[in-house]
Amino acid sequence: MHTHDGPTRQLIWALLLTGAIFVLQLVGALMSQSLSLLSNAGHLFTDLGSIGLALYAAKVGQHRPTQELSYGYSRSGIVAAFVNGLILAAIAIALMISSIYRFIRPAPVNASVMLVVTIITLGLNLATSWVLHPPQKSRDINRWGVYWHALGDAFSSLGILLAALLIDETGWNGWDPVAALAVGLFILWASWKTARPSLRILMEATPEGTRLDEIRQTFLSHPDVNDVHHLHVWSISPELHALSAHIRLGTTSIRDGQRVIEQLNHDLAAHHDIHHVTLQIEAEQHDDPDDGIPTN
Repeated sequence: MHTHDGPTRQLIWALLLTGAIFVLQLVGALMSQSLSLLSNAGHLFTDLGSIGLALYAAKVGQHRPTQELSYGYSRSGIVAAFVNGLILAAIAIALMISSIYRFIRPAPVNASVMLVVTIITLGLNLATSWVLHPPQKSRDINRWGVYWHALGDAFSSLGILLAALLIDETGWNGWDPVAALAVGLFILWASWKTARPSLRILMEATPEGTRLDEIRQTFLSHPDVNDVHHLHVWSISPELHALSAHIRLGTTSIRDGQRVIEQLNHDLAAHHDIHHVTLQIEAEQHDDPDDGIPTN
């Protein structure tokens, strides 16, 4: 069985569950005239697109490298996660604007219908979150992004359930837009959790938890390395970090450069989890402009 079959099957189950929740909340929103239910139904509709995008990215990501894409499609999931984050942010902003408008002009809401629909959808939301939850140490940010979508739906349903109970108890319909506003704020936070890791990879930032000064020290601790510059570390995908650098060796070490490179490759993999390394060897007298990267 292919190693990607499990996550793909989970995404398919999540797609089916989310579709059922969307239909249920849309019907419930039309029957109860609840803005929070309608807004969450809109959120679920985009979730369907997000899960579909994640499925597509998971499938495309397995394609072999080509002449034009020498790393293959390993970043397709990164792009999907970033797009998911942007979609979440747009939904959150639209939801908060609608909430403020409904708060100014409250409308009657059928709290009983809200209660029934929300209790059912909350159970389905929790089931979807359970299906999608990645392993704790998983670096698949595309899958984590879809999981945050599902968890946001569960919290949304919880907020709507509380609003329905308060409306039923107090008779004040303003609790509906208040719940919708709270849901919007949570979705905005979830969008940041989704987009930030993927944005760092797309910007080729140094991987989180990786310090250039410590990597530089790994190079300089080797007895044959006199200097290191043009040092860059980035992520090709969450699971694969890459490094490139120029290392300056003593004149007596140039002839034994392959041995030095093999030792450095071992040290970088063992101490920094970096397995894709490109090194250029230079002689001591080689003149190279400063790379502009601070050494501390």
